[in-house]
Amino acid sequence: MKKLIILLMLLSVGVYAQQYELPRTNPGDEIVRHPNYTLKYNEQYEQPDWVAYRITRDTVRGTAKRPSGFKSDPLVPTKSADNSDYTNSGYDRGHLCPSADFRADQKLLNETFIMSNITPMLHDFNAGDWGDVEDHERKWAMQNGELFICTGPILKDGPSEFIGKKSKVGVAKRFYKVILDNQEPELKMIAFIVPHREGLEDISIYAVTVREAERITGFDFFPALPDDIEQKLETELDLRKWGLNPNAKPIEQNRHAIDTTADAKPTQAAPKPIQKPGMSEDQILIYVLVGAGVAMVILGIVIFVGVRMNRRK
Repeated sequence: MKKLIILLMLLSVGVYAQQYELPRTNPGDEIVRHPNYTLKYNEQYEQPDWVAYRITRDTVRGTAKRPSGFKSDPLVPTKSADNSDYTNSGYDRGHLCPSADFRADQKLLNETFIMSNITPMLHDFNAGDWGDVEDHERKWAMQNGELFICTGPILKDGPSEFIGKKSKVGVAKRFYKVILDNQEPELKMIAFIVPHREGLEDISIYAVTVREAERITGFDFFPALPDDIEQKLETELDLRKWGLNPNAKPIEQNRHAIDTTADAKPTQAAPKPIQKPGMSEDQILIYVLVGAGVAMVILGIVIFVGVRMNRRK
């Protein structure tokens, strides 16, 4: 029975590990869960603040096809933006959780064509710099086996404009993506802050530390990691580990965030560590469920032993 209890605890850790991609959530956040991704919806700008998902070398390989169109998200209590809000707007319906990351399963690929996963993107950005970042994440998934990713528009400093007929959808000035490779022997993180503009550059110039991405977005990424590992990985950035160009010249707004060597000295004061609040609601729920399960097992043992002893009498 002890082995059973240990097994249950290990299984609970396995379930919890699937949540590495989730940033820290707060009471009142509008969290929406789909089979292959989770998002925090921003009603003010009618799009997600973040979309978090996990991909593997198996999910990105396949022949699933794009569906014929997009649909509103019935899981958003306040209603998501409508497909018609983007019509003749001059912007693509830009995926945040990419459809091509789930080519292995038609149903999961279809899930990415829900409007709560969409944000306005210039076509040459969607097919240019941003598309290149997405191509790299699939390549890294093939190489490393598994990645945990969180991405979204940067809306903290307001949109550049609004589009929409039924809803007012904000157009972001910048986008971010943070990536965790949690596979041994070399755990690593990388983040990208990409200006919303046309062009196709070497994505190395957009790379920053995850800590810098936290400072810019205001979100706490990968809180499920042990604190010492999170602290170490969030402040490191070695482009060579990701097959990127360590000599690339970062764009001006990202310049201070680049540190391509382990012993490099920062050129200016590093941002203060983000204060970690208590456990999120999701984490508390998981611990409660695990605790309840263990308690039920122990209760079952007590009852079983009691019955056996009574029979012997």
